[in-house]
Amino acid sequence: QATTASAFSHLRHQPAEARRAWAAPGMAGDGDGGGAAKADEDEKPGRSCGEYVLDFGACVFRGGVQTGSAIAWGTRYTCYPVKERVVGCVDRNREHMNPYLKKEVGTQLVPTFNVGAVGSHDP
Repeated sequence: QATTASAFSHLRHQPAEARRAWAAPGMAGDGDGGGAAKADEDEKPGRSCGEYVLDFGACVFRGGVQTGSAIAWGTRYTCYPVKERVVGCVDRNREHMNPYLKKEVGTQLVPTFNVGAVGSHDP
């Protein structure tokens, strides 16, 4: 052990993290067996798997919303002319079967006259 201690004597003045990184497993002075250094090595930089799953879910959700709005827009602009034709046909049929529902002035059955009209008799 004396040779091992002298081999790492230059690390005594460095921070604890640097000593743990250079020491062999089981030689760290904290008695943790180098577990903290190993945990730091296993942790990868970047994002975790959970973040990738959430990003994928958000992407699928946004795509679904956009697809739904596009389908709604297409349906709206495709069905409107058809609906107008059907409603017009139903209205015409109803007015034909029930003439009192027409929104127009009927024929006048009251006699009218105009003063000075052509064909009037002058005394």
